[in-house]
Amino acid sequence: MSWRNAFGRGPVRVLSHHQRHADLEFSGDLGGFESSARISEVLRTLSARGVNSWTWDLSRVTHLGSENAVKFLGPFLLQPPDAVTVTVRGASPQVRKTLRQIGAGRLLHFED
Repeated sequence: MSWRNAFGRGPVRVLSHHQRHADLEFSGDLGGFESSARISEVLRTLSARGVNSWTWDLSRVTHLGSENAVKFLGPFLLQPPDAVTVTVRGASPQVRKTLRQIGAGRLLHFED
């Protein structure tokens, strides 16, 4: 099984990965420990492969808990703002609010 297929199910799916850019799709309730652990695993794996430019489709996210958002976004938030680029698409008002509340607004670029 390829690494992309290994990350093809669950709360996050790798849609594409080309050199330093990855497109991910998140879905469901991202409020639980299992979802944050899975998301963290995918992000760590791709970061280790040199990815520093991301597009995250959050249009299918039904809930995002602030504690879990901090868990998987923490490594990004510790980096200088110009070290990583994250474009967020389709995030609901609730998800946007959660992301801004944890301080991710400086890192994330929101698109509709």
